[in-house]
Amino acid sequence: MFLKKLVSKKVTSTFFFFVHLGPKEKLVVPIYVDDLIIKGNNGEVISHLKTTLQHHFPITDLGSLKYFYRIKMVVSHKRLFLNQRKYVLDLLRGAAIMNVKLASTLLDSKLKLETTSERLRSINYYQHLVSKLIYFTITRPNITYITNLVS
Repeated sequence: MFLKKLVSKKVTSTFFFFVHLGPKEKLVVPIYVDDLIIKGNNGEVISHLKTTLQHHFPITDLGSLKYFYRIKMVVSHKRLFLNQRKYVLDLLRGAAIMNVKLASTLLDSKLKLETTSERLRSINYYQHLVSKLIYFTITRPNITYITNLVS
């Protein structure tokens, strides 16, 4: 019965969560645009959901989750670990700042950035870096303030 509700449910935003909690089974299905992850504790329920979805939509089963939107997923028997190390290294290489010194303190919340007379070489390049930082706040919420400040 719960599968029919999922299939017939219209998703109007870009992100949707479907959760089913039964007497012995748990099923969580986060959906982002046209990608979804199926996680649960009952293999039969997961297989049934996949079969039902395949009857209604053209889907491809990519197997065990390894990466989801540049976030590496490492699953142990009890936990799920999220890691964006490769994403950040690519960001640092792309910005040519691999050898910068790390700051050991947080940024002062009263800091005001001032504009300089020097123009940016490329506003598109700057916007591209800021958008990458915004994406990085998914796993590092501690950089949200500074990311918001530079955006």
